Amino acid sequence: MSSGAEAASWPAPTPPSSPSAPPSSPRSSLNYVWGGLTEVEALRTATSVAASALAMDGEIGTLTGGALADMLIVEGNPLDDISDLRRARIVIKDGEVFRLEDLLEPPGALVP
Repeated sequence: MSSGAEAASWPAPTPPSSPSAPPSSPRSSLNYVWGGLTEVEALRTATSVAASALAMDGEIGTLTGGALADMLIVEGNPLDDISDLRRARIVIKDGEVFRLEDLLEPPGALVP
């Protein structure tokens, strides 16, 4: 995923080896840039390079027909500023769209 319109946010950066920051997480992308990669290199490392390491080229880590694609859409452009990954607005998971404003709404009344 490298179109600049996909990425995501997590609360705070953690080392890439942390159990809460798998190699393809947005948190890891932040760490890759802080470690010296460019934004483009970091996003590729977290997506297509990770897919290749898992022998899943063309199946994950890309926005192409037939690939599994969960997407995170951010406000801003992480290709210019990797910290924009912290500004997620929309998540598409298994084909279902989740908007930030909907996720932050308090739940309705519970029915007994």
